[in-house]
Amino acid sequence: MDLGNAALVTIDLQNGILFGLPSKGALLDNHDVLARNEQLIRAVLGKNRPVAVVHVTAPSFLSVLTKSFSKLSINPQILENPNVKIFEKHQPSAYSITAFRDFLKEKQIRTVLLTGVSTNNGVLKTARNLAENEINVITVTDATNARSEVEYNEALNELGTLGELVTTAELLNMLDKESKPKTD
Repeated sequence: MDLGNAALVTIDLQNGILFGLPSKGALLDNHDVLARNEQLIRAVLGKNRPVAVVHVTAPSFLSVLTKSFSKLSINPQILENPNVKIFEKHQPSAYSITAFRDFLKEKQIRTVLLTGVSTNNGVLKTARNLAENEINVITVTDATNARSEVEYNEALNELGTLGELVTTAELLNMLDKESKPKTD
């Protein structure tokens, strides 16, 4: 698998979704999902590749809840890296954001390494839109999660038809085998 001109895209790694919504028997622990995402972000940044952190915001009439709901769960020090771009969305798919589409075009991204929650909502809908627009999708299965095992597995089945499925370990191995990043 060629990572070519790839970017890591994380979906909805925020407190209100990772830790605030009730689970109906999720397969994976969201603390582990967050840890894998942070590991992947560091690895991708170490290869001097871009990272898009996409999160949803609560409606403005819920302004009291918005701040805690929307607060990103990713370590703030990681987010300070100049190769990390943060996008705010109001619909499930990251592709609904004009600035995100512009980011992909500007960076000439042909492959998206996709992670986040919920596998069956924001991740899946983003993958559909990317595939429809001829962008390769590689979903990192153990760096995604859904509220139930059934939703997770159904989403992974469809994600497998839209692109490739890999684990965090497999993707880290692929990144490790790439040549060392260029330094200026």
